[in-house]
Formats: sequence, structure tokens, C-alpha cells
Amino acid sequence: MLVGMSGLAAAAIHILLNVFQTA
Repeated sequence: MLVGMSGLAAAAIHILLNVFQTA
């Protein structure tokens, strides 16, 4: 469960980073 939660958090962070980089 913790691994899944951390995975989702990591995915969200990567998406946000990609949005900021492309912005």
C-alpha cells in the first residue's frame, strides 16, 4: 500500500515538474 501511494505521489510530482518545465 505504501509503495502504491509513494508511486502515485511520484507520478503526480513528475507530471507537475513536466508542466512547469513546458510552461
